[in-house]
Amino acid sequence: MPFFATHAWADAREKASVTWLAAERKVELSISDMVTVFEGNALLVNRFTRRKADVRGTSIHIGGLIKAESSGWTSPKFMSSLSTGGKRFYNIAIAIDLSMSIHGHLATCVMESLVIMIAALQRCGIDNFSILTFGSDVQILKTEDQPWDDATKLLLLSSLVFRQTATFDADAIFAGLALLRQSSAKGPKKLFVFTDGYGSRKKECL
Repeated sequence: MPFFATHAWADAREKASVTWLAAERKVELSISDMVTVFEGNALLVNRFTRRKADVRGTSIHIGGLIKAESSGWTSPKFMSSLSTGGKRFYNIAIAIDLSMSIHGHLATCVMESLVIMIAALQRCGIDNFSILTFGSDVQILKTEDQPWDDATKLLLLSSLVFRQTATFDADAIFAGLALLRQSSAKGPKKLFVFTDGYGSRKKECL
């Protein structure tokens, strides 16, 4: 790649990063609220990665055993249980409607909601989500294996143009579900769709 092209690409990625960060700052309170909802209800901790001393378990916890023996066995926690280091393991796909019916205030709502969701997912320790857009066709912008980096932010921001003349929402849902089914990661599967609900294939889907 020529030097000027490389330089322009780097500048574009940096600008996308700055733009995204500014958007996050604008909706910071909403991001915090979404994190609370995710952590408390929608995306609960579903896997533990570290062991601790406990009264029950499948093996002996050395630290707990030493403490129990030194205390004259007044401390019963010498078994080992996998119950700390909680993390969230989920397979998530996000579908975004780019049809012409979403414009003006609706477009602003979609973009702000997207920023809120992605930022909240990251703060919950989830970044292996997929992103796709739909309208007259379906485009996959990010798979679970791709990082959420400046290049991906640039691709997403440059794709948020609401001009497509059709809304093939069913196609997007099928594509999103296919991404989730093909996922190698273990965990519950969730598909979030940002749309105004006006599809172009209502008769075909009945």
